[in-house]
Amino acid sequence: MTEVALAAVKDRLKIYTELFVEGKLAEMSEMCTQDYKLMPPSLETVDGRKAIQDFLQSFKASGVHRLQSTVVDIGVIGDDSSVYEWSDFKTYKSDGSVLGKGTYLHIWKKIDGVYYLHRDIFNTFL
Repeated sequence: MTEVALAAVKDRLKIYTELFVEGKLAEMSEMCTQDYKLMPPSLETVDGRKAIQDFLQSFKASGVHRLQSTVVDIGVIGDDSSVYEWSDFKTYKSDGSVLGKGTYLHIWKKIDGVYYLHRDIFNTFL
């Protein structure tokens, strides 16, 4: 069961990043729990689906065209109802040049058999 859960989260992560490139930010926000929280560095916590959609819009408007994540560590928490994912990431401009990089910790929560992004904490560095 553990391997199935981890594969499901990796698949969801791939979809999430593809939706960003396609500009489907509302669909990205639907991949988050209703009580999702994003904890970005030096900013207040972003609460809920509408707020994450607005945050992603401003992120995209800042010149970020594509996200790339590399999973460092992933595992289930307790049973398979939650999964943690620690990844490194890079952001890219539309010309393919690196805009930024960092690391994050995601907590994915299983609801009705589907994993949703529940908590997101990240740091950036160059």
